[in-house]
Parts: sequence; C-alpha cells; structure tokens
Amino acid sequence: MDVEGLDPQLAGALLRRAAAALSRAVGGPDLSCGPEVPGLEDTRGIFVTLHRDGALAGCIGYVEGVAPLRDLVERAARAAATEDDRFDPVRADELPRLRVEVSVLGPLQPSSADRFEPGVDGLLLRTPWTQGLLLPQVATEHRLGRAAFLDALARKARLAGLPALEALGDEAELWSFRVGRASASFPELQEIQDVGNST
Repeated sequence: MDVEGLDPQLAGALLRRAAAALSRAVGGPDLSCGPEVPGLEDTRGIFVTLHRDGALAGCIGYVEGVAPLRDLVERAARAAATEDDRFDPVRADELPRLRVEVSVLGPLQPSSADRFEPGVDGLLLRTPWTQGLLLPQVATEHRLGRAAFLDALARKARLAGLPALEALGDEAELWSFRVGRASASFPELQEIQDVGNST
C-alpha cells in the first residue's frame, strides 16, 4: 500500500471500503469493510481512481463532503467501476488486474492560472454552464506543465482547450486544492481481508 499525506490507518480503511464496494458492484468476492477508524466520519471531498493493467479504468468522486467519507468512498468506488462512461465497466474477472487509489481533498482555495503548482495542486474550473476537475497527480503522471494542465482542465470541462478558457475571463472560476492519497492493488486489499477473516 502506498500512502501520501493521509493517516495510514485512515488510508487503509478507505481502501478496504473502496475494494469491498467495487467488488460487490461487479459481482466479485464479498469483502469486509473492516473496522471503524478515526476520520471515516469526516465530511471531505474524495475521488476513487481505478487503473487496469496500469491504464486508467475509471475515476469518479465528490468535490465536496456531502456525506461522511465512509459513505462517499463506497459510492465513488461503485461509480468508478460501473458508471464512468469513458470506460467499459469493470468485470469481476478483471479485479486481480486493478489498482485502487483514493484521493481525499483538502479545502478549495481561490486560484488563478499563475498561482498553482502542477503536480502539487489539483484544480477545479467552474463556469456558468460547466465544470471540470483534475487531481494533482494527473500533472505528474502525464508530465504536464502549467499551460498543458490548464489546457487539459479546460477540455475536461468540455471547453476547446486553454484559448477558450482564457477567453472566458471573469466568467471562469478557478479553485486549487491539495489531496492526501493512498493506493493498493486489489489483490493486496483482498489479502488483507483474507488475513483478517482467518484470525
């Protein structure tokens, strides 16, 4: 399990809940959500990202904490596995090939095109008719600098790239945020469950 910026106990609990929820959603093995730990009751935004054989297979989440993390991580995991219309739904036989990542969002801060740090800050773009969000790790994984990250964000919001974003001027709101994140392969998480069930 890889953990960055999250309490390891909370990170493990969120990953176990995500794995249990997505496994149930696709007809996989029945996994326990594990014990309650401090932090699961917090109301913060969260995203669940799935990679299949190293390639993105789904990413769904909540910008704001509309419910406790314990509930949101399960909802996001189910949706990432079955409702992200950019990808085919995950099948039960693909679970061993998955890596599960949770990203817990920090507070949103007003930002601008020259005030964020790619790879450290995520961005949320809101306009009167659309919005888009990119997690900070997108810049790292795709080696995007500031301009390329903004261009990708604009396209995520269904705008025609950075020129369209710049043309919006004050009609576009830009917010930055940081995340704590953790990831593990589905087999790792299943092994934790099996060890727990055998004791």
